[in-house]
Amino acid sequence: MSVLLTLLAAASPALAAPMAWTLEWEERLLADDNGLKLSPRDLNRLEDDPGFQQDADGPGVLRLEHRLGAGIEGRLRGRTGPMAALQKAVGGKPGQGRWALGWDGKWSTAFGLEGGANTSHRVGLAWRPRAGWGAELAWRFLDNYDLRRFTDRDTGRERGATFDSDLFSLSMQARGGDLGEWFRQPTWKGTASWSSEFYNPWFTEYDMESWSAGLDLGWRMPAGLSAGLGWEFSAADNVGFAGIPAGEVNLGADSESGDATHQEDQFSASLGWSGRLGGGKGLRAGLDASLTVRDRWYQTGLGELLVPFHAGRHDQRRLFRLQGRLDLTGQLRLIPLVEYEWRDSEASWGGIGAVKDFAARRAGLGLRWSLASD
Repeated sequence: MSVLLTLLAAASPALAAPMAWTLEWEERLLADDNGLKLSPRDLNRLEDDPGFQQDADGPGVLRLEHRLGAGIEGRLRGRTGPMAALQKAVGGKPGQGRWALGWDGKWSTAFGLEGGANTSHRVGLAWRPRAGWGAELAWRFLDNYDLRRFTDRDTGRERGATFDSDLFSLSMQARGGDLGEWFRQPTWKGTASWSSEFYNPWFTEYDMESWSAGLDLGWRMPAGLSAGLGWEFSAADNVGFAGIPAGEVNLGADSESGDATHQEDQFSASLGWSGRLGGGKGLRAGLDASLTVRDRWYQTGLGELLVPFHAGRHDQRRLFRLQGRLDLTGQLRLIPLVEYEWRDSEASWGGIGAVKDFAARRAGLGLRWSLASD
């Protein structure tokens, strides 16, 4: 965040007052029928074995999420200098560009699962030289993100696995001309990012650093319809120390013993509608459907006997989401949501599916209140 504030301070001579501001608050309740993402085999164990996953009352989890967002925006008033030249280079007018600084925070609690409370923050600094064009530098931080309890293979004891994560990203967006009625305002967005995940002391073998690059295309169509396609490639490296009994590997070395090292292609497709219910002066509403497919290949420096869960492992993770919105007033919005997520795995060890495959269904409802300056 200090980097973003420094950039904002450096640009302050070009910023005009007064500034516009926005504030959003959302309360969301989300029910998940497989909150721990357990395989069918482990779901049976959860029901039959009182000693398995004692932190969970059952497979279902109810989450309450609190979301808060705030932003300020102003005009870049300088008509000469580097910023004005950059404005002109992308087709904007000097003195007409915009800047925006925003923060989003989320706090969640879980009912039916001991722990499960997660916190995240995102700060972004954006430049918008003209409609549909821009760039953003952002930082996201996940604090003490709780997964679930696992058996620590060093000690054989069941312990909770949590991690902290940082993600830094730079994105650039450009809009082209219409290519027919069904392909209006085509907008390209490219993103590059770097991230890290560092676990609590019992699971440091899963610490990792990764980078990713992606490209998205969105466009508008008649009758309030819109669509999008996206692709992202990411590569992660296991930077944690080995967690296998001494004598088998060199403890303290980066031996790729966990499942953090992998490469992944992510594909996404979306279709949306926005308009008024009943037409005319009906309530504003919208509906968005999306499918995301993550194709992941794991790598390890160890053999199948030492890491049967990760040697030769490949999995596909799919997420289908259907999210609506209904503007009850100019400031109050209702947001229903349903999701279906599932994963299929294969590896050198044929039993990987019984451990890693899962399916989860979620349904939720959010109420968002928005306020903006005139």
